[in-house]
Amino acid sequence: MNIPTQSPSTERPGRKGRGALLALGIVLAVLGSLLAADRALTYAYHPARGNPPDGVVILTTQWCGYCGALRQHLQANAIPYTERDTERSWAGYWGLYAVRARGVPVTAVGPEVILGFSPRIDAALTAAGYRLKVQPSLP
Repeated sequence: MNIPTQSPSTERPGRKGRGALLALGIVLAVLGSLLAADRALTYAYHPARGNPPDGVVILTTQWCGYCGALRQHLQANAIPYTERDTERSWAGYWGLYAVRARGVPVTAVGPEVILGFSPRIDAALTAAGYRLKVQPSLP
């Protein structure tokens, strides 16, 4: 008569560790994919990416009073700009995400990104070579 030396419920050594390693590998792969997607979106939609030194990109909404004041200020000084609406275009939405802004307007003058409607915008425009004739009026 053959007597088994191990009971059938006994598992081989190391088998439990493989499941934990597999779960850890899956979690790390998902986190790595999310990080890669975040980096790709930030790179692709950053408003200053590919912006020439005198280029102006603004991220706005239609209802924002400060956005309207910024538009009027740029138009009054004959400064060409590219506008991306954060509620009506993916480029605007992801651009806002790329700079981690919580509100609008966001202005990119060359490589510099300015959050809000502040005197820093005029300083950046002057540094980019624009001559400002009209001062901004706040809403």
